[in-house]
Amino acid sequence: MCRGLRLLALLLMAGEAPACGGTALTTAPTLPAATDTYSGTMTHNGGFDYPFASTQAGTVTASYISIGTDNSIALGLALGTWNGSTCSILLVNDNATVGVVVSGAVSGAASLCVRVFDAGFVSDPLSYEVQVLHP
Repeated sequence: MCRGLRLLALLLMAGEAPACGGTALTTAPTLPAATDTYSGTMTHNGGFDYPFASTQAGTVTASYISIGTDNSIALGLALGTWNGSTCSILLVNDNATVGVVVSGAVSGAASLCVRVFDAGFVSDPLSYEVQVLHP
């Protein structure tokens, strides 16, 4: 005999209801990737850090959605760990344009950051928008 409606309801919510007397296989839930978008104005030799939190293991990617009005200028783009005040860079591309992706993997929950910076190509202030996908 089944253990009752509560157990059945919990198993149905988990998506894996066994037949009476059966055994359910359990797997860790996979959360959808979170998307964070940051924007600002880059100046010559400028740079900005944007902290974010990863809640589980998975892939982290960062890419520019827009840079200036024609997207032809390259900026630096980096991913790293956040200690509460500083972005410690782990992965970097000094010549990132729109469509270039910086990607890495995290083994669990972590405090991370994306850094955007002028790598010597900005002469006049320009707007940018960067997008980060993370677990």
